[in-house]
Amino acid sequence: MPETNPEGERGHHEEGLSHQMKFQPQVDNFVNEINGYDSPFDEKCQELLVLNTKEGADVAIVTTVCTIEDLGKREGGKYCKKGRDLISAII
Repeated sequence: MPETNPEGERGHHEEGLSHQMKFQPQVDNFVNEINGYDSPFDEKCQELLVLNTKEGADVAIVTTVCTIEDLGKREGGKYCKKGRDLISAII
């Protein structure tokens, strides 16, 4: 028999008592798991390796990041040209 609310109307399936009783242990497990982690703001925290080294990125990395879009466009154009040439040769 479907579960009903006190007024006798059928509610959403997640409003039923059995669903809520199954959901409660899941919430408790989740909360316990989160509480098991150390605070990242605590200096004793094992998960936090380095917050800020104040070291800049290597010049080669900065150059690569700044030029990667142009490189992609250039290489993509070469790839498309080869495809068009291949199709033209077949036709």
